[in-house]
Amino acid sequence: MRQVTNVFTDVIDGYNDINIDAEKANNGNFVINSLMKVHPGSTSYIYTDYGTKILYGIVDGKPVFTGFPSYLFLTINRRDRTVIPNDHLNASIRRLIQNVRNMNPVIYRTAEQTAQWAAFFRMVKE
Repeated sequence: MRQVTNVFTDVIDGYNDINIDAEKANNGNFVINSLMKVHPGSTSYIYTDYGTKILYGIVDGKPVFTGFPSYLFLTINRRDRTVIPNDHLNASIRRLIQNVRNMNPVIYRTAEQTAQWAAFFRMVKE
């Protein structure tokens, strides 16, 4: 992605100036691809806070969240249209989530914050 965005004539505010550690990004990509090969069979995935405990507290008058969303890999049974989580792959991804973040920290941090706030507002609604 970095190679693509650097050739645009118009600068993408807040993106072109992001320093991404290419080595960490490549290592993260390698780890995630390796996990998917070891745990094959998923036909779909979503990035979600489902199954993750997201909590919040107040530090210096500001909300602080603990807990992060992750990928949830699924297999869809075509016969009865049930959805089955790939538990082994999901557990591995959660354990190695930093590798996912390393692929593009700014984008993943934005997704994490969105999921954390969504969890907070669901809690308030309840």
